[in-house]
Amino acid sequence: MPPAQEEGYLVLADVSGYTGFVAGTELEHATAVLSELIQTMLDGLSPPLELAAVEGDAVFVHGPANVVARGETLLELIDATYSAFRARRGIMAARTTCPCAACRGVDSLDVKFITHFGGFVRQELGGQPTPIGNDVNLVHRLLKNGVESETGWRGYALFTDSALASLGLEADGMHRRAEEYEHLGSVSMAIVDLDARWSARPAGEPPLPGVSHWSAEIDLPVPPPAVWEWLHDPRLRERWTSEPPRDPAHAIVDWKPYEFFSEELRPRAGVRTLRSWRLSASNGGTRLRLDVDLSAPLPTVLRRWLCRSYAQRQLQADLDRLERSIMVEAA
Repeated sequence: MPPAQEEGYLVLADVSGYTGFVAGTELEHATAVLSELIQTMLDGLSPPLELAAVEGDAVFVHGPANVVARGETLLELIDATYSAFRARRGIMAARTTCPCAACRGVDSLDVKFITHFGGFVRQELGGQPTPIGNDVNLVHRLLKNGVESETGWRGYALFTDSALASLGLEADGMHRRAEEYEHLGSVSMAIVDLDARWSARPAGEPPLPGVSHWSAEIDLPVPPPAVWEWLHDPRLRERWTSEPPRDPAHAIVDWKPYEFFSEELRPRAGVRTLRSWRLSASNGGTRLRLDVDLSAPLPTVLRRWLCRSYAQRQLQADLDRLERSIMVEAA
C-alpha cells in the first residue's frame, strides 16, 4: 500500500554565509562551529516540530497543521530559535582565543528560515521516514531567492502565502515579493527581518517587578514552548484560569517568547497589578515562576496584605489547575 499523503508545515533553517565562511578556513574548526550552531537550531525547533534531516548547513523540520494552536506560535518559535542562534554565536565569538580564520569569522554567520505549508508523503531514507514531494522540493528551492539582494537582510523568516493562510497570519508589516521557479511557477511570499527583531528584543534578564508582594513556583513536566502555549492560547487558558478573556485593561507590557512576559492589569483608577512570568528549562521540563506587584493609593502594609490575600485565593488556585491540566495532558 502506498504511503498516505499528509499536510503540514515544512521548515528549513539554513545557515547563511557558511560557504564563504568555510572557504579558506581551518576545516576542523569550521566544522566544530557549524555543529554547535546546528545543535542550537535543533534545540530551538524540535520539539514541537519533528526533525526530518540535517542537510549540511541546514535543518529540515516539519509538523502537522495542528502542531501550533495559534498562528503566532510558529513565528515565536522561529524568533526564539533565532535569538538562541545569535546568543550562541555571540558567546562563541567572545570566548574564542583561537586566531584561526574560522574562529575569528563566526560573526559572519546568520540564519534564514523558510516556511511553507503543503502536502507530502513519508519515505524511508536511511532508516528515517523523510517527507518527499513537490512541496518539499519547493521549500528547498526557496532557499535560492532574491531577498538578501533586494533588502540586504541575511537573517530573516520567509513565509509562503500557503503558510500564512494556514497560520491565519496577515502580512501587514512584512516585506512582500514573489519568486519564479522553473516547473513550479510563481510563488508569493512575505518576509520578516529577524535581525531587526533581535535588535529590538528586551535586553538582559526578564524585568522583575519593583516589589514582589507575592510569588510562586511550580515545576511542570513539559518544555517551555509547551508551557508558553498554556499561558497564551485562549482555548488552553480557559481550562485553568478563573479570569475572563483578556480585555483592554489587561495588557502585555514586555515579553520574550518561551522565557518571560509581564502583564499589567488596571481594574480601576489608581490600581495597577503587574504579573511577571518567567520560564526556565529544568530537569527536562519547565520551572514556572510568577511574581505579583500591586500598586494602589494604600499604605504599604495594607497593599501587601491585599495582594497576598488575592493571590493566595485566586492565583494559587489557577496555578494548581494549570499544573493538574498539564500533568493530565503529559500522562
